[in-house]
Amino acid sequence: MKGIIASAATLALAVIACLGGGAKDLSSCLKASVDSFEPAFSSVHVYGTIWNTCSEEVSYARVGALCYDHTDVIIGSDTEYVEDLAIGQSVAFDAIVPDRTRSTIRCSVIVIGAR
Repeated sequence: MKGIIASAATLALAVIACLGGGAKDLSSCLKASVDSFEPAFSSVHVYGTIWNTCSEEVSYARVGALCYDHTDVIIGSDTEYVEDLAIGQSVAFDAIVPDRTRSTIRCSVIVIGAR
């Protein structure tokens, strides 16, 4: 039983360390949009922009890109990271989403997390 408690405590500390030790999530004050997307051989390049509308600098942000087929089913996704966004700054990103069926008709982006 002591081993299970110790393992759970170690796991909890690892999660806290990965999440920034309790730093607040700033994803709600970041805005992201798809500027365009371009099909390639077996993937789609999703070009987008992320804006820092927060009242503080953002050390890093994680952006998720999703692409959909004609039935609105997600056919692929990718995650991109943006670092050091000053207040009011915008930065372009390029996510590469797999699309082996070459059936993407639209893509979207969302800010997954930020610190």
